[in-house]
Amino acid sequence: MSRPRGGRARAPHRARTALLALVTVLALVLAVPTVRVLDLTVHPRVDAPEHVDALLVLYSRPEVYDAALDLAGRGVADHLFVSAHMGPDGHEKLCGEQAHTDPRLAGVSVECFDPSPVTTQGEAVYAARRMHELGLHDLGVLTFGQHIERARLLTTRCWAPEDGTVSMYAFDPGLGRLEAARHTLYGVLAHGKAALTPGCDQELPGPVNWALDVVKDLRGQPVSTGAAATVPAVRGGTR
Repeated sequence: MSRPRGGRARAPHRARTALLALVTVLALVLAVPTVRVLDLTVHPRVDAPEHVDALLVLYSRPEVYDAALDLAGRGVADHLFVSAHMGPDGHEKLCGEQAHTDPRLAGVSVECFDPSPVTTQGEAVYAARRMHELGLHDLGVLTFGQHIERARLLTTRCWAPEDGTVSMYAFDPGLGRLEAARHTLYGVLAHGKAALTPGCDQELPGPVNWALDVVKDLRGQPVSTGAAATVPAVRGGTR
């Protein structure tokens, strides 16, 4: 006498249902932080206090250097830490000969440096180290809208509340709609990498970093080449 086939037929169906339920739960679990990160990327919080001890000028777009000069001219910071590993891209205004005669930099100490790794994380590591060495407290960070909250996250990991404050300043890079959308997508995805490296100077495993550097190189972005280098400050002094 043959055995009924109903049980066998129901087993694959139950497996598919369970798999679908698992995928649905995972999608919902990932959707919540993704939506949150998207909101932070598109609608960042800008602090912009009247004065900080030092301003970290993140490498992003050439317009950032003009924005840094404007802030320096308004007396926002006594020290500038300028990420200047590409060139010529405008950082000469802060790190080159023309900086000696720019009245906006009068009395401002300027340090231009090459971060390692060549990422926002490397820039934050450098700034935190210099803040400690100089005995400073209030750190400002200058970047553009889609980068603000990720930069805040990475900087506060290195310059924690017990060390001092972190305040965000924004400049307008004049992005078109397509480019703005691209930066938004990149910002959301980059938060994923930040989530996998929660320490101040923690990096992804070597092979993963190598693959990311290859992608950056193909896109024409700078990649890590070694230890951080410091270009001597072009000006020094206090207001």
